[in-house]
Amino acid sequence: MTTVQTHRILTDLEETAIRSSPALALHHILSDITTTRSLGQHHMATLSSLCPKALPGALQLLDKNAVTKGCTPMGREVHLVTPTARTTTVPYVVLEGYCACRAYAFQVAAGEELHCKHSLAVLLSEALGVVRTVELDELKFAALLA
Repeated sequence: MTTVQTHRILTDLEETAIRSSPALALHHILSDITTTRSLGQHHMATLSSLCPKALPGALQLLDKNAVTKGCTPMGREVHLVTPTARTTTVPYVVLEGYCACRAYAFQVAAGEELHCKHSLAVLLSEALGVVRTVELDELKFAALLA
């Protein structure tokens, strides 16, 4: 079997995995990005098929270093994503499995998309090791969730 044939078989297997379990495929891609601390062409191609609407915006947020992780002394964590639009300066609150944006409410929660651009930017920034971390007191943390 030639290298081209082997590559094509792997690509077919990956496409099947993406169709059968997109969340699992995303988990594997993020694990690989965490290991390599880089976004290769293979990662980009897979992410593009998994999160076609969210990926361009997530990459823009990464370029602007818009993701911050707030940690409390009790170990609670919240991610804040600074919006790129000039209409608001209030950051989006992103928790595991939740984002405060409209796209999350209407597309992700409805099962149309895996992630919004904010939650995907959080996952990518964590995987790449580029997330900024700040300390929050418990009152500030609670206010962010109110």
